[in-house]
Amino acid sequence: MRTHVDGSAVDQREYLSAQAKLMARFSVGMLNTGPEQHGLSGEQWKSLDEISHKGLGVDRKTISVYESSEYLSYLSSQWVLRYAHIFGHLSAADVPIEVIEPEVESFQHAVTENIGNIRHLWNERTGQCLALQSSWEQAVRLKPEVVDYKDPGSDVSEPYYKAVTLFPHVVSGDDDARMQHNLLLANGSVHPEVFMVPIREQFRKAVQKDIDRY
Repeated sequence: MRTHVDGSAVDQREYLSAQAKLMARFSVGMLNTGPEQHGLSGEQWKSLDEISHKGLGVDRKTISVYESSEYLSYLSSQWVLRYAHIFGHLSAADVPIEVIEPEVESFQHAVTENIGNIRHLWNERTGQCLALQSSWEQAVRLKPEVVDYKDPGSDVSEPYYKAVTLFPHVVSGDDDARMQHNLLLANGSVHPEVFMVPIREQFRKAVQKDIDRY
């Protein structure tokens, strides 16, 4: 059952609004890594900002902003593919929604920061803009898993939901006259970001079974 930190139930509307807020914040962060932000009208930005702070409106029409932009449609589909199931796994495992939201947002921020760095370095090395889709798809996501983890200073291990994303650095390719620059995912050129949230022992098998669907 989806719950608040005080143990009260989270209704479907609250759940969807929390998802929408996180999706909008993710979109804003990704668009701010490059020139794509200029492809949105002022009204679209206003709507996106509103969703990121308030979630879905009473009539849920605010979500239509994602249908009016090629970039936002792409980012919303990536949210569903990469993040929505994380939110679902943990809320189904009775992790309070107030715990999940900031953890997911923190992970998103780290992802966005890495994508921004990749795009900046690519531009610096080549003079070209690395497309949003191209930079995002350079990241390699390892399959989520449930792991045993000991907090520093503790002798007791607890189950955690863990997701890892690997980001390549921009490195030189063939050192010839063309000076090609490639994104290489290899030893010494990978930067990992790790997302870990504790879950209750009694939910370990259920969460792992749900993860296996992906």
